[in-house]
Amino acid sequence: MNSFEYVVYYEYNGPSTCDPLRSLKDSDEISRALRDLPSALQHCLRSDDTVHESKSRDGDSITVQINTTLCETVVDDAVRHCLKALDLFGRKLKQD
Repeated sequence: MNSFEYVVYYEYNGPSTCDPLRSLKDSDEISRALRDLPSALQHCLRSDDTVHESKSRDGDSITVQINTTLCETVVDDAVRHCLKALDLFGRKLKQD
């Protein structure tokens, strides 16, 4: 079984050429997006894969741990897809 961890957060750096209508989220929208990420990931992964989350102390980010039989590339693509859909950013943590 493979295990991958990501730190997920919201960052607003204005509209971009890829998303010219992007607007600033309020704190409720950010909390909702962070809360919805684990279930969105679960839909992109296999049913026997697990997604665990832990919140940061300030509540501005979460750490997501995914335990799966899928390869790293497939998991990274699923995470990237869900982050984009929820207007979030993420950083993969180093694996030991």
